[in-house]
Amino acid sequence: MQAQTDVRMFTNLKTNISKDKVISTIYRKYENMNFTSWQWETLVFNGEKIVDQGISNDIAEALEKHKEFFVKHSKEESK
Repeated sequence: MQAQTDVRMFTNLKTNISKDKVISTIYRKYENMNFTSWQWETLVFNGEKIVDQGISNDIAEALEKHKEFFVKHSKEESK
């Protein structure tokens, strides 16, 4: 029997930077037969492509990462 990983998204914070660029911070559960882990993940999408990402252990760190990506990618859009 092949082990499967269960990945579930429970919370999502989304910020649109431009028409195509979006930041999404999600709280996810990763689980398989050997472990269960909860983690904050921040992703920056340009269309369907992930252009930046970060992992955080708590909400304060996740919000700081979300803000950091917003500042960084907003500057790139304004060039």
